[in-house]
Amino acid sequence: MRFKTRFITTAMVALMATLIHSGQVQARVLDWATRLPINQYTPEDIAILKQRMDEILSTVEDGETGKWNNPQTGHGGSITPLTRVQQDNKPCRQTRFMSDVNGQENVSEFFLCRQPDGVWAVEQPLVQ
Repeated sequence: MRFKTRFITTAMVALMATLIHSGQVQARVLDWATRLPINQYTPEDIAILKQRMDEILSTVEDGETGKWNNPQTGHGGSITPLTRVQQDNKPCRQTRFMSDVNGQENVSEFFLCRQPDGVWAVEQPLVQ
């Protein structure tokens, strides 16, 4: 659930910047935000995504892509770790997520670090 919450928060920041415009634009943006693939995921989709994300981030080399899908809903996508670094003594990876829900694709990138409890969570990279 942490991944979904963080993704929605990131999407909402971008959405807030756009809401300054006219009412017509606001209505279109809100409609767009509700149709984001992540908002259409079932709890089972999230569970499958989280399991595959853990497997992929723990084992796949940078630049390799792993797929996930839920045959029950037809939802799926891919996870591509891009870079690997250590931050605050934690393994971290810049990662690209592609999701596909009913033919609607969305691509996002996140900087994820493995927390002490083993969960991969979105973090801000340290500025060098």
